[in-house]
Amino acid sequence: MSNALFVIAEKEFSDSFRNRTILAIFAIFFAISVIGIIGGIAEYQDTLDSYNELLSTAGTQERGLMDTRPSPMIIFGSVGALLVTMGALLGITSGFDLITRERETKSLKVLLSHPVFRDEVINGKAIGAGGALALIFAATIAVSIALMLITGIVPGGDEWSSIAIFSFSAFLMIIAYFAIALCMSAISETSGTALVYTLIIFILLSGLLPVLIENGAADAIAGDAPTMPRMIQSVSIDSREGGRNFQAMTESEDFQKYREDIQDWRSRRQAVVDIASLFSPTMSFDSISDALTSTSSMTVTVRSGPGGGMIAQTQASDTSESILSHLLALLAFPAIFFGIAYMRFMRMDLR
Repeated sequence: MSNALFVIAEKEFSDSFRNRTILAIFAIFFAISVIGIIGGIAEYQDTLDSYNELLSTAGTQERGLMDTRPSPMIIFGSVGALLVTMGALLGITSGFDLITRERETKSLKVLLSHPVFRDEVINGKAIGAGGALALIFAATIAVSIALMLITGIVPGGDEWSSIAIFSFSAFLMIIAYFAIALCMSAISETSGTALVYTLIIFILLSGLLPVLIENGAADAIAGDAPTMPRMIQSVSIDSREGGRNFQAMTESEDFQKYREDIQDWRSRRQAVVDIASLFSPTMSFDSISDALTSTSSMTVTVRSGPGGGMIAQTQASDTSESILSHLLALLAFPAIFFGIAYMRFMRMDLR
């Protein structure tokens, strides 16, 4: 392979940083990410202060259940929602006119009149624009981590791994929408048409599909949620006697059956959401982000018990398989749409 691929990639990389639209979206993306990180740091500090306060007032037994500190992944969880919209727009802006711009200016026909293969053109453009996105995203993550370290928040070994997975999945989401935009650019005749098609797909995948799944399809497929036995609903635990009655009823056969039924219903509903999220880069990234921020440390809830004591409830689940499946889905999106763009470009009639 000639060095034409690298020449085209280098030119596209440089053009990305001369494009005012891309620079404007990058500036907004960077600013919003930094603001989100600052807000996440404040939230983490508040959570840590609450944890320390509860730890200082808890007894020996309760402290044993509260031995896991809040994780710094709380910080990245707060910025995840911001990355979805602005990151997707950054990817779309970088890709929607990669091919159509050349066609509209007639420069594509001139370029292909030189000793260069078509696959070198589209591969070089994708590599150059993708490299610019990688540099922009890496700079944003580096500044975010620097802000954490400056404020004295130093993640542990497992937390560094979670940050790396979070960053990688966020970048894959951006690349997924970049590949969709590139595909629409190869299919469409004009940049405006490519942008409209890409935005329609973005709205469908990031807005309409999650709403339909979360607010309709998941409940319809999973069925109605089981109802708690009436004898449990009518019991008050405000008094010591009420607390003893409540504990006795929760050990009853009816309540045990209800607990099994509600767990099965939640599992069925979550399975529907997980399968649907594989078809949306936004939902896949949200699933990974939620899993990392909820399992990076145990969820600890401390409340007053019926007898005045403190009850600590912990919850932890292994979601490594779910994270892996969503990462594979995020890898599949760019591969599929770039493959379509590649085949369309190789067969494009430039006369």
